[in-house]
Amino acid sequence: MADLTPLERRDIVFTRIRRARVALQNAVESIPPDIAFKGSEWCVADAMRHIGSKSGYLAWAQRLVAEGNLDLPSFPSWEEAWKRMIDDTLKTMEDAAKFAEGLSADDLQKVAHRGDERLSVADLLEGMANHYEEHVKQIRDEMQPRLGLGKG
Repeated sequence: MADLTPLERRDIVFTRIRRARVALQNAVESIPPDIAFKGSEWCVADAMRHIGSKSGYLAWAQRLVAEGNLDLPSFPSWEEAWKRMIDDTLKTMEDAAKFAEGLSADDLQKVAHRGDERLSVADLLEGMANHYEEHVKQIRDEMQPRLGLGKG
């Protein structure tokens, strides 16, 4: 693309993004939700979450247009990325525990509605704990053995 003008490059990228969007829409429209979230490696939902992330290339390009010259972060090494992911996830879980710990009985009984379902704060927190435990079990009992790491 070095011999193309900036506007020619833009038009090519625009077309590629639009084609990728149509291809993605066609690829996922027949996938039922129970299949989209299935799999302990890289499921369809994981790929969608990755593509739909608000960080990375688009955010950088938008900032560069809005702010001018930027020093973009370098891509971390696998070790740095893994450590950051561990730290961020453990912090999120600790924040959740602290939030739960600080709730009063009145807070825990507050109710929201999701369709015909009534959910209290306590229900939501129990669902969160179940969700965390499910994924810890998935990593410990499925992924680690598959990777030859044994149970952690």
